[in-house]
Amino acid sequence: MCDAVSAGMMIAGTAMQYKAQQDAAKRADKRIAYGEGLNDKYNNQIIDTTAANSEQYNPQTRQQNIGKSQEAAVVSLRDYLDKARDAGMGKNTDTTQGRVSETYTTDRAKRAIDTANKADVVARLMAKIRGVSDLQTDEAINNTGAASKVGTLANNRGNMARANGIDVAQSANPNPGMMLAGSMMSGYGVGNAVNNSRTQTPKKTG
Repeated sequence: MCDAVSAGMMIAGTAMQYKAQQDAAKRADKRIAYGEGLNDKYNNQIIDTTAANSEQYNPQTRQQNIGKSQEAAVVSLRDYLDKARDAGMGKNTDTTQGRVSETYTTDRAKRAIDTANKADVVARLMAKIRGVSDLQTDEAINNTGAASKVGTLANNRGNMARANGIDVAQSANPNPGMMLAGSMMSGYGVGNAVNNSRTQTPKKTG
């Protein structure tokens, strides 16, 4: 009976230690899988950010963006030229309006239209140069923003990897309570078996 008890204690202690080790291995595997999932998430965000920023260099997209930049430049330059024209020609007041002839008024109107047409032509010519320059500025700003975002994602990924590495190492450690209890049970079983074997050994007679 004692031998059966000793064997049972040794088996139970070993089983407890084995279970503690297996539980630790499972926890570590879960932490590794979790870390790999986060790593993939950050990598996908970096790829998406880079791809989205690269889209601005797609020939078709870039042509459309150049057109938008040039149109915006035309509006800005035309407004500037119109203000310069008005300042140069001056405005008729109620007092001076009656002092000019109809011919002068008509000629002035024609000159205003002609100047406006020339201003539009000039604005569009200047916009072809400015539009490209403005687009390059926008692209540079976008590149800076994308690089900053990628840098932040990469930094977060690195911090996550280091933190998860610590978690994996800690998770891989078996439960110390279970390991101690298993060791004590096994030790008790071994000790009990030794004692039983001694008491059951018959004494030699002379």
